[in-house]
Amino acid sequence: MTELLTVSKSDSNTTLNEVNLIAFKLISGELCLGILNEEEGEIKKCVKVEFGVNLQNPQQIHIALVPLLFPASTEPISVKLDDKIVAYDKVSNPELVREYIKVTSNLAVPDTQEVQKFTKPTVLS
Repeated sequence: MTELLTVSKSDSNTTLNEVNLIAFKLISGELCLGILNEEEGEIKKCVKVEFGVNLQNPQQIHIALVPLLFPASTEPISVKLDDKIVAYDKVSNPELVREYIKVTSNLAVPDTQEVQKFTKPTVLS
């Protein structure tokens, strides 16, 4: 699980951009997210993206990230890069990357604004 993040003292968005997260579509129509490993020819830790609409406010869309074999299995699985994948592209939305990391590793990754709320600037004298 720790392979997702590299510890860095730089901005949290830089660390999130280092995650090789892709969105891909299966021939069955499911939209999924996973970590691309081109050397092994597979996408690891795949989760399915499910959309829901709030009936009181139809403009508000809820997104859920669920393991592909849920409810039979709650662990993310790997998918081979072959004819079952229609298309894939890198995910650039940091909020979606944060949610993916939270779901697949049980770690919460704060954004820079949240971190700044709880840290005090230090003054060197």
